[in-house]
Amino acid sequence: MPESLCMTSLRSLTHPGAMSQDIKDADIAATEREFADATMNNAFVLGTSIVMPGEDDAKRGRVIIIRWNPVQAQINVVGCFTAQGAVYALLPFRGMLLAAIGSRLLLLGWQRRTPWSAMPTPPRSVCDGVIYAEDPDHELVVLCSQQAQIASLSLAASGDYVAVGDIMSSVALFRYERYVAQSSDNGRSDPPPLSDAPANALHAGPPVRHRLIPVARDYAGIWTTALAAVPAPLEQNIPRLSPIPVEEETGFLLRNSKLDFFTAFQAPLAERFLVADAYNNFIRLARADEWSTQQLRNNNNLGDEERLYVEARWHIGDMVNVVRPGSLVMDIPDPEFPGIFRPQLVYGTLHGAIGVVASVEDGKIGRLLARLQTNMAHLLPTPGLWDYSLWRGYSSDQASSLSFGFLDGDLIESFLDLTPDIQKLVFTGARTLVADTELFDKEEFVHKSDYWSSYSRVEREGEVAVFSQMAVSDIGLREQVPLDYVVRLVECLTRLH
Repeated sequence: MPESLCMTSLRSLTHPGAMSQDIKDADIAATEREFADATMNNAFVLGTSIVMPGEDDAKRGRVIIIRWNPVQAQINVVGCFTAQGAVYALLPFRGMLLAAIGSRLLLLGWQRRTPWSAMPTPPRSVCDGVIYAEDPDHELVVLCSQQAQIASLSLAASGDYVAVGDIMSSVALFRYERYVAQSSDNGRSDPPPLSDAPANALHAGPPVRHRLIPVARDYAGIWTTALAAVPAPLEQNIPRLSPIPVEEETGFLLRNSKLDFFTAFQAPLAERFLVADAYNNFIRLARADEWSTQQLRNNNNLGDEERLYVEARWHIGDMVNVVRPGSLVMDIPDPEFPGIFRPQLVYGTLHGAIGVVASVEDGKIGRLLARLQTNMAHLLPTPGLWDYSLWRGYSSDQASSLSFGFLDGDLIESFLDLTPDIQKLVFTGARTLVADTELFDKEEFVHKSDYWSSYSRVEREGEVAVFSQMAVSDIGLREQVPLDYVVRLVECLTRLH
């Protein structure tokens, strides 16, 4: 039965002995050009599982490479790899293919057959209009294998880093490397001796191997249902990620929290991943840079092992089972806010909803929108009179906390549906309203004048709470902006979907 599907372009790799002598000194792009001599474009790769009667789980599976022949209007199966388990996820990676098979992570390559292993007469068969004819010159081989966790269901890549989402054990992060193999490389079998190989198969240098090195892990035990890499901010926006702090609010936060902060502003180019869990939450995980990691180790007596840190948590209210890079509309920069709002990810839920995750790459604008979100949540009646902070708060079988690090686009955009009078009240953070006002019913209006978010530890020391929820405040006074500026800002948000 099918488990996963992706579309990719596989780069033809020469056999390991024909690699460059000075691969260590070559950059990635140049190195790939050295050992790539052909490319198979627009191939579909299907991952399957085979469950036999009496088995509770798949013991076998296959990775099948499929191409469409437009001339003959036929589907051609050009390659197949038999796996020891279900192929839960596939991901194109640097002209190769990552496969999550059971509890292992495999890196597969479309490798040119060596002269001594060439297929003399490739088998060919036709079934229901599908031609099964393996490529006589190439084969799908395992370049490296790494134990992941329990059952790896999701894959995401960010540069040289690969994140693996496990159904029971959250996310593990691996780094991809190529290295020149020595003759006694952990007992790995090298190509046949030169004297036994044909003359045209002489080696141009030491064989090059591939490996995936574990570098970090999230130990929270999240039941992962979807995973995606969060793109890095635009280079021109990095200086704007750190707004000038409001002294009064920053002082309160420092006096009432012992939590060590690892924020997006300290490491704007860190690897980040958006995770959806089985409890209908979104979590954003990040790998700290070297400076932040060392600070957290010193403050919390951590060992040399690295971990992924929580940057944001938010309850979405529906189980997300897929997250993919992309957007629902064209990414056309707004002339007033160019490059500030960037739709990056699209997600789908179990009940058929589709949503967009966008980044706000300006710290001051992000703080302004967080103030607007807080004012609307605490000054306006909520549907069903539900407590907003309780509804959006993170909750699982292990921990619960207030939401942080996310902005609620639906709530913020509803600001445009308010009348001008109510918009002004929300904008100024009205402190008092008479009970007989026509704007609100007394029972519906709940005002928390002394409301501050709780910044107690979420699970363990080292996890982060981003200062996103604040007390009800006068936005114009705090941020020195007029009401019409906020209206134009929210209108820009509505054009992201």
